[in-house]
Amino acid sequence: MKKIVLLIITLFLTAHTFSQNGSEDFELSKIKLENDDHKGAIIDLTNAIDKEKYPSLLGTYYFFRGNSKNMLKDYRGAILDFTKSIETFKDYILSIKNINPTTYTVMAIAYSKRAYSKIGLNNLNEAILDVNEAIVLNPKDGDFYILRGEIKFLLGQKDSACLDFSRAGELGANGAYERITGNCN
Repeated sequence: MKKIVLLIITLFLTAHTFSQNGSEDFELSKIKLENDDHKGAIIDLTNAIDKEKYPSLLGTYYFFRGNSKNMLKDYRGAILDFTKSIETFKDYILSIKNINPTTYTVMAIAYSKRAYSKIGLNNLNEAILDVNEAIVLNPKDGDFYILRGEIKFLLGQKDSACLDFSRAGELGANGAYERITGNCN
């Protein structure tokens, strides 16, 4: 998933010019992320955020910083960054008429990542709300159904969780049918 997110963001960013002030710091952060140096990446991403003015890039930088904070178990900080990323992308979508579909994909992933942070804080009901938003934005991503099923399973909603696992399987998500076999039969 990490490589997919990096690829999506890289493709999204290449559609824009890299003349923005924060792009150099972002490039430095990507090198650190490839080496799992999340503390160093957070510093570079903070510098990029402080310099950047272009909304879609700013939302991207918040997204990556939130992801690094999540990896370091700074769940509250991650939630703040994912929230800022989502808000920035929403504002960006409202400000232009012809939006790149990748923005919706990144927003959906930001919602799912924020859900993971909320799970880390044991806020399962709030986490489900975020996964629901991710599914609205990208209903063909089976991983979101697996995540929602896992949360429902933790909440004791076995039947509903199993339906989510089944939908994830229909969409080709890895591990969906193993979850059904292990939890639903």
